[in-house]
Amino acid sequence: MATRSHTMRIFMIISLAAASFATASQADGHMGDLQVQPLLRSSETLLGTEFSYPEGKALITSALATLPAGGVVPKHFHPSPMYVHILEGVITSEYNGKTMTFMAGDTYIKPANENHTVRNLGINDVKAILVSIGAEGLKLTIPVKD
Repeated sequence: MATRSHTMRIFMIISLAAASFATASQADGHMGDLQVQPLLRSSETLLGTEFSYPEGKALITSALATLPAGGVVPKHFHPSPMYVHILEGVITSEYNGKTMTFMAGDTYIKPANENHTVRNLGINDVKAILVSIGAEGLKLTIPVKD
């Protein structure tokens, strides 16, 4: 079973490789026409809290999500942090009675184990890239009954 420090090491190696890749492409031009635009560098969630990784063997899952106009994702939580990048549209997320709005181009980290709902109050679909930074055996999303 992987320990928390092992999972952190894996994440740090991936992060350092990505940073090296971006730095090399900008510094010496050996990456040809590649252009790198940083989206997020953070040690905090959208609630301003530090995030941590779940115990167990690391498992990263990514998806392209679409929430249609007027769509709602009922109250739920994620057992591990989730990276979100909004590609198109505008959504609202409600955490503990506080509503936050995110639009195309916004990038943030959802905290683990925090109940929330998501709504598309707009007239267009919302498209987002979701990356769960989890562990084998963990569900991505757990519904919450009111």
